Amino acid sequence: MKTKINFKTLLVCGLVLVLGASAMLAACGGSSAEDVIRKVLSGELDELKSGADGDFKTEAVKGFLEGGMGELGLDGEELFLALIDGFSYTIDEIVVDGKEAVAKVTFNRKSLTTALEIYGELAEDYLADLEAFIIENPAAAADITEESIMSDQGVLFLEALEYTPLSPVSLELLYEKIGNVWTPDEDSAMTMGEKMFE
Repeated sequence: MKTKINFKTLLVCGLVLVLGASAMLAACGGSSAEDVIRKVLSGELDELKSGADGDFKTEAVKGFLEGGMGELGLDGEELFLALIDGFSYTIDEIVVDGKEAVAKVTFNRKSLTTALEIYGELAEDYLADLEAFIIENPAAAADITEESIMSDQGVLFLEALEYTPLSPVSLELLYEKIGNVWTPDEDSAMTMGEKMFE
């Protein structure tokens, strides 16, 4: 049994996270470019870490459901909170060079790739046990529905997320100063959105 997660939509979630801050990165009198970038980026990442309502959470929940997880009887918000459980980050360095800057960030997060691998193992064991049960109890087979099997898969995926260890990934987000505003580079924002929970 295969379960699909819409990684493309999750990538967009990352874009919302970082690009949503661009209009707020206006340089303020008395604040260095590094301070301005660090403050806004920290605010966005703190929102993600807390699981608070916001653009990232809204789009992530939408992405999970559109990716097929709703078919497993999962609540998108429950899945999102399970994914970010233990999430933390460190802004290691912000280097400013004229009108360009780079923020180096290390995320300690759960990898969806690893979670899917663990889920695959759990699902394989589940199906083997189900097959053995049906062979031993053929009369009970009629009570096993596709809906119940799919619901069980949702439980297994949440278990997989629980078993998924935190692992670090270091990424860079580039900025360009346009006028008086520090704007995230679209390509590096896409990479961050794609790799953050990959």
